[in-house]
Amino acid sequence: MEVDGTDGRLGRYLLGDLTPEEEERIELEYLAGDEAMALVQEAEDDLVDDYARARLSPRDAQRFEERLLPRPGMPARVAFARALAAQKPPRGRSLAQPWLAWAAAVLLAVVSTGLGSGLYRQRRVAAEADAAARERIAALERTVADQQERLQADRPPPPGDAPRVVELRDGAHRGLGSPRNDIDAPGEAWILLRLRVGEHLYPSYMARIETAEGRPIARLLPAVRRDSPAAVDVMVPGALLKTGAYVVVLEGVDGRTPELVAGFPLQVRPPRAR
Repeated sequence: MEVDGTDGRLGRYLLGDLTPEEEERIELEYLAGDEAMALVQEAEDDLVDDYARARLSPRDAQRFEERLLPRPGMPARVAFARALAAQKPPRGRSLAQPWLAWAAAVLLAVVSTGLGSGLYRQRRVAAEADAAARERIAALERTVADQQERLQADRPPPPGDAPRVVELRDGAHRGLGSPRNDIDAPGEAWILLRLRVGEHLYPSYMARIETAEGRPIARLLPAVRRDSPAAVDVMVPGALLKTGAYVVVLEGVDGRTPELVAGFPLQVRPPRAR
């Protein structure tokens, strides 16, 4: 049989016979308002009455026995409904009214435990997404630490040997008359790229270098914030900057997923003949 009440969907909801999307629509449409208790009570009364009178299809009867019958107080409600059915009242629902107050108390327990399944699923999905995001951030932090250890193993220049400083401006500020981010291929072991930013919006930064086509050649390079003028220093092994076009991508870090700050185009020219 087709389950009655609110075009049958609440009954199907109680029997667990809807898709997650349909369950969500039911919760938003019927169960978010003040009349939710009355609607649920009516739909469940119909199911109990139909089950007691053997009017459910075999499949619906099985789902009723699996989902609703084990709940506290439900066997007694079914037994009472069967007793009423045996009396053969002239109108099937008129004699059911005396026990509605008692059923409402049982229904409250049902609502608090069973009907929140869809909302519980939404909260669980949100919690899983939050845990996954935290795991991605932790993995990113581990990757940054690994990259820093590798760069330190490459023996950056001692403090007394100042590396060559190349100042870069991001692509959005390379108007007419602005200096181009062009450099000769470095012969030094290390070169310091000073990335100029208008102002600091993040407590810390990290950088990576990509080819003009977007292929990464150095990921998560350590970046040091400078306050006057606002800039970020990135120490890069000279051997990485071969002849060609590159983009230095700067990302801001504030405890969440890194956010793009700017891209700094860089053209490395062949070394000049001496």
